Amino acid sequence: MICLTPTSIEQLKHAVQENESVQIKGTGTKLCRELNVEGSISLESLTGVLELRPPDLTCSVRAGTTMVELQGTLAGHGLCIPTADLTGTAGGAYMAHQGKGRWKDWTIGATFMLADGTVAKSGSHAVKSVAGYDVHRFMAGTLGSLGICLELILRVYPISAMPIDEPARESPAHVVDDPIQIGLMKRAKSIFDPTNKLNPGAWGFM
Repeated sequence: MICLTPTSIEQLKHAVQENESVQIKGTGTKLCRELNVEGSISLESLTGVLELRPPDLTCSVRAGTTMVELQGTLAGHGLCIPTADLTGTAGGAYMAHQGKGRWKDWTIGATFMLADGTVAKSGSHAVKSVAGYDVHRFMAGTLGSLGICLELILRVYPISAMPIDEPARESPAHVVDDPIQIGLMKRAKSIFDPTNKLNPGAWGFM
C-alpha cells in the first residue's frame, strides 16, 4: 500500500485524485480499522495553529496539529479545549467524535476536501452565525468518509472556568447500528463521495 504524507493542500489534492481509494489518518490513534485501500494519506505534516483570537475565544487550526501542540498553544493564553484526551490530532479527534456534545459543539467552522479534490468551507469565527448550513456539525464523527478535514475553527474556553472532560473510554471502533442513521449516512456518502474513495467501509456497514 502506498503511504503518502503531503505537505500542502495541492499535494493532498493530487494524492487524492491519483488514487482510487485512500485511508486518511493523522498519527493513527483514531483509526477505526485498517481498510483495504490503494493508498494511505497522512495529514501529519499539515499542522499549526493558524489564528488565535483570545478576545473572541476562537482559534483556527490545521487538522494534522497534535492535541499536545494545540492545547500547549492555547494554554499560553490561559485557554483550552475542555478535554483531557491529548492523543492524536485535532482533525482525528473531530472526525472520530461520537455521542452528544464535545467536538460537535466545540467546532464552529471547518474546511474539507471532497473526493474529487474540491475544497469546501463551512462556518466561520462568528460563534453565532446564520450563514448557511452547519455542515461542520454533520461531518463530526464521519471518520473521513465524506471528506478530508483540512482545518477547524474551534470555540475555546478559559482554563480557569471550564471543567475538563475525561477521555472517552469506549473503543475507537465505530459501528453504526441505527437503521435511520445508516440510511442518512449512506445517502450522504452517495452525494459527497459517489465513488466510495475516502475511507471506504469506515462506518462498518459498507
